[in-house]
Amino acid sequence: METGKKINIPVLGLVMILQLIIYAPHVGTGFITDDFVWLESNMVKGKVDFLRPFTEITGFYRPLTGLSFALQYKLHGMNPGPYGWFNLFVHLLNILMVFLLVSSVKMLGKYALAVTVLFALNAKGVPMAVGWISGRTTLLCAFFVLLSLYFYVRARNSRSVKPRHVKGTWRYPAAATAYAAALLSKETAVAVPVFVFLFVLLSPATTDPGDKTGISIPASSFLKKFRCAFSSILIFMPPLIFYFILRQQSSAYTPLDAPDIYRYTLEPGILFKNVWEYLTRAGMADILLLGGLVSIILFSRGKIKTGEGKKIDGLVLVAGIVWFLAFLLPLLPLPVRSDLYVYLPQVGIHLIVTACMFYLWEKNRGLFNERKKRFAVLLLLVPLMFTWMVCLFIRAGEYGKAGKISTGFTRQLVPAVSEMKNWQRLVIIDLDSEKSSSPMRSISYGLDPLLALYYPRKNLMGEFIGKGGGTHWKGDPLKLYFFYWRNGRLLGPLSGELLIHVISPFYPFYLPRPGQLEIRKKSQKPIHHRSQRLKKRKERLRRNKDQGN
Repeated sequence: METGKKINIPVLGLVMILQLIIYAPHVGTGFITDDFVWLESNMVKGKVDFLRPFTEITGFYRPLTGLSFALQYKLHGMNPGPYGWFNLFVHLLNILMVFLLVSSVKMLGKYALAVTVLFALNAKGVPMAVGWISGRTTLLCAFFVLLSLYFYVRARNSRSVKPRHVKGTWRYPAAATAYAAALLSKETAVAVPVFVFLFVLLSPATTDPGDKTGISIPASSFLKKFRCAFSSILIFMPPLIFYFILRQQSSAYTPLDAPDIYRYTLEPGILFKNVWEYLTRAGMADILLLGGLVSIILFSRGKIKTGEGKKIDGLVLVAGIVWFLAFLLPLLPLPVRSDLYVYLPQVGIHLIVTACMFYLWEKNRGLFNERKKRFAVLLLLVPLMFTWMVCLFIRAGEYGKAGKISTGFTRQLVPAVSEMKNWQRLVIIDLDSEKSSSPMRSISYGLDPLLALYYPRKNLMGEFIGKGGGTHWKGDPLKLYFFYWRNGRLLGPLSGELLIHVISPFYPFYLPRPGQLEIRKKSQKPIHHRSQRLKKRKERLRRNKDQGN
């Protein structure tokens, strides 16, 4: 089952093509929630400010991500297509970097292709990172982390072969620079030194001085191992210190003063639940493949052959466990969970499961020597992979659909609110709030930044109200600008003076049912159905009275 070098390029090419087939139809369909916040945070009076990402904080200190939004806004404006394609391009680079990094470590090289394929086929982290434009925070961070570790491993490889050779020393500054970029993309990159330290400390001892593992060879005593592990992370310290100095000067969240959903907690129940959740989200495909291989062996032989001889590579298990836990460490104490959080940690799960599958294959290889049995395994594998691809396509389509809803809503809203005056408040009554077509779900708190992007000098504000909800606006009702969203259409504007007619003990204002109002044209005044019925009734009574006389 060891993958040969000849099939690496064709398989990688096939993986890239499959990624394009799955995600290309769905990327860049529209901006969602945080996307508007990122874009608006780089604007000053309607113009792009390239220094603003380093000074204006959206709650997190991620200036490189903000700079990428600023550059793309300068080039593409509010066209979401190029933003989505940029995400997909970075994801394809990450697939390549996973392969290069794993293959550069001698003890892990034979697992590189399998790990890369499983990384690309993840059904949780990848669709969200690619389909959601704001997912580029994770994509950029992962790219620079992988690039930094790749340069670092290559530098250690060249040093282990020729200790006094200085030709490859440029890779150390390159690793430090890439690590600084990872920190400026997303704060979870702080886990890199933790991973390198624990990997070197816990790796099985090696005695061959020419062993190109890419990691310092630990000595036999724990103290020497610890010293070796500590020296291995010194290259990452200057960027990390520089990052914390910059972050300290900003008003970014910390684990102690962040909102409740981002504030760290050490409750055992939350920690164990997070580990289990991320384990299943990261290794869903791995579990299915490993279970399928075990089932085939049990069905054909009745037992799994292990016996003596070759064992599972201990270094692979150490690398996988340390990778998964180290890169998940900054996220475990968070009470909120996201599919984005498994994008980078999943590599560790793939290493562990791939090592187990290779071990089972080697021990039970004789079972698959017959052509009929190999054909039967292939016959089972093809429909399984096809079904998985369909699931990935559907999963990617969910984000594409949300983007289309947001784009359709924005195209109707922007011209409709052009007559709003300065400091007016927009209220959108979303009658589809319980449906998947609701803009309240796809835009949500991004409404204010959306208005600021299109009308930067009007200082407009807005809010969505779901079915049966109410507005908490306590100012002048005449400053409210009402719209209805129903069946994919924006209906309005409606007069705030007519809408707010009853005071409710639960909400400052009561909103009537949609059937009580008729949407006016620009040249018409709002028509109240009840008033029209009363007027017609009075006219009918007057006519009857005149006829009676």
